[in-house]
Amino acid sequence: MPAASLITRLRKKSGNQVKIDSIFSKRKGSSGSISKKNEPSTIPSRHAPLKIFSFQIPPILPLNDFTVCNCIVELIQHMFEDANLTRESQLMIANCPRVIVETQLAGVYHSDFTNVSRELEKEIQIGNVRRLYLHRSDSFSGESCLVLRSELNEIYQLYLNKHKDNKELQLLITKLREFLCTHGSTSYSSEELNLSLQERRTLTTAGFLTLDGTDSYGISLPNLGVFTHILHSSRKDLIQFFKKKPFYECIEASLLQRNISVTARRKHETFFGWKFRLCDAIGAGLIDAFMTSCGRAYRLTRRGLEYK
Repeated sequence: MPAASLITRLRKKSGNQVKIDSIFSKRKGSSGSISKKNEPSTIPSRHAPLKIFSFQIPPILPLNDFTVCNCIVELIQHMFEDANLTRESQLMIANCPRVIVETQLAGVYHSDFTNVSRELEKEIQIGNVRRLYLHRSDSFSGESCLVLRSELNEIYQLYLNKHKDNKELQLLITKLREFLCTHGSTSYSSEELNLSLQERRTLTTAGFLTLDGTDSYGISLPNLGVFTHILHSSRKDLIQFFKKKPFYECIEASLLQRNISVTARRKHETFFGWKFRLCDAIGAGLIDAFMTSCGRAYRLTRRGLEYK
């Protein structure tokens, strides 16, 4: 085709302006940058699970003294380590008892939990650690809370001071406190407690006992329901996070960069700190931990997928 004919076809009807740009130039966006629609993303998507180097991972909580009591102290210190939440959340944090779930010890001592279980039973017999009855509405039956004797004494003393005008309740709290000094179980029959029906009702209303059957009561603490509520919310939030990831797994560094405060504000929820939550999720069997070339990583388990 003659050059003159080509130029004639490229001209507009008005102004004789050549539309060469619209034919030979790349399409531009509103900002003037060249579209990269057909170019690969700079962040590669994973098409295979993370490669596992080892299931022997470093402890999530590096401890100098690997004793049960010290582990409980460390976990409680990390309970709300990442929390920077709303006023409502701060109120829940203030009312939350400083306790842990027994399975969290497995999240710390995952490689030697048998010996830790033996040590825990000894500490309970001595009275340094107290088991609390934890009523579960989900499939994780058998879980219990652990509280240090020092923390338990502070809670009892707090409520003794709080109910100075209620001599009857003060007497019952003192009586229950003395009973627990020599009894290390999580629940007792009404005969073992040696309390009248009205006395058991009074302690149940105050939050120191909870029904564990038709004729048995579990040892509890006021506001323990706040702890279980935050625990359940923390587990569900963590599981939802993993469900959105390829192969339900994530590198620890990526997980810890997640903005917990923004998430909590959007959902109006309160969550535990990351180390506290990870130890809980591993111990409860919700996630598995393993080592990769990029460091420690976690993967959702079948039990985690079925958690409700």
